[in-house]
Amino acid sequence: MFLLIPLFVILALCLVCAAAAAWFMLGRAPRPVATSGRLIEGEYQQRRYLSYVPAAVPEGAALVLVLHSGARAEQARRGTGYRFEQLADERGFVVAYPQAFEGAWNDSRKLLPIAARQHGIDDSAFLVGLAQGLVAEHGLNPRRVFVFGHSAGGQMALRLAVERPEAVSGVAITAACLPAPGNDVATHHRRMVPLLMVNGTVDPLTAFNGGSQSLFGFAPRGDLLSARATAEHFAELAQAPDHSSEPLPMSGKGDSTQVVRHRWSVAAGPRVELYEVRGGGHALPRPNGRGPRGLGLQTSALDVPLAACEFFGLKTL
Repeated sequence: MFLLIPLFVILALCLVCAAAAAWFMLGRAPRPVATSGRLIEGEYQQRRYLSYVPAAVPEGAALVLVLHSGARAEQARRGTGYRFEQLADERGFVVAYPQAFEGAWNDSRKLLPIAARQHGIDDSAFLVGLAQGLVAEHGLNPRRVFVFGHSAGGQMALRLAVERPEAVSGVAITAACLPAPGNDVATHHRRMVPLLMVNGTVDPLTAFNGGSQSLFGFAPRGDLLSARATAEHFAELAQAPDHSSEPLPMSGKGDSTQVVRHRWSVAAGPRVELYEVRGGGHALPRPNGRGPRGLGLQTSALDVPLAACEFFGLKTL
């Protein structure tokens, strides 16, 4: 009996831990979607990528690169709920899902213990080269290359925006902010890139108000700027001092989050937008699927891929 009690306790603890892990990771997988085009597998610099080409691609169409925190092409497709492919059908642009080097992007956070950093992989150059190849292959407009990134993919999109601003026409990110000056290895060029941001105010990984970033206290990634400071940095580059804020309508689906849109504009229109998701977590809001529950709430008041396309000026055919 003495031996059975410790075994029972250990088994119970294992079950509790397994249940907690399952609850934490529980999300909602996206449903398959019907599309008209082709999903093409390719390789560039010995790295795999997927591209989605709609049945109808007008001359001089745009390219959207989608970078995900999971760093694999399939994860980027699923993680965005296949939404960019639906929008590509409607709006006539090409989508590409590049794959990171050994599972992680070499973004500009100094405290980043990854293989790409150790091997000196220049992911900014990789993404620019891949985009140039896809533009040539599909007859796209080189002045209409856009980048969308979530989490670590968003951090990489920010590095591309500050290091190669001449190569991208706009960037949209979720759950990411610029590294603080002492935690930044990027080479900054003071040229404006239009930026859309979506950040939750209770994000457990990327704090809305900035400061130390880590994976729940483990694997520190150094300090980040706040979401507001990141937006204001790009607004200053854009010489867009005019700021306005407006709340978006509530979703009416029992969702407790509130989304407030901040805009920094010039006469021609918004140059920087920040969607502040009050009560939101480390999420990529989209209508098809949701991320792990343990990373916080995902608002249903915002369709981020659609908002990104609108911001990029990708209109319905």
